[in-house]
Amino acid sequence: MTKAPNLRDSLRCVVNRSPSLRPEIELAIAQMAATGAEYAYVVCRTWDDLGWEVATKEGGIYSAISGRYMRRGEAVAAGEAWLSDRLV
Repeated sequence: MTKAPNLRDSLRCVVNRSPSLRPEIELAIAQMAATGAEYAYVVCRTWDDLGWEVATKEGGIYSAISGRYMRRGEAVAAGEAWLSDRLV
């Protein structure tokens, strides 16, 4: 008769870390934090380098506007619209 494996013997301690951010997102966060403003945005390339995206800062929360823009100017306009909505 085969003995059932002991679950405790098969468990391993794993350190759970958040995945690292893309370098362009880390740079965007640093740029927004450096402004000291409550609201900020930065335009950066998408992960696949096929378009542009808008990273945002609202208080201490960093996020992004959903969507992808083919031209940098479109992304800047979206970032400006986002920012003006918050400053009204």
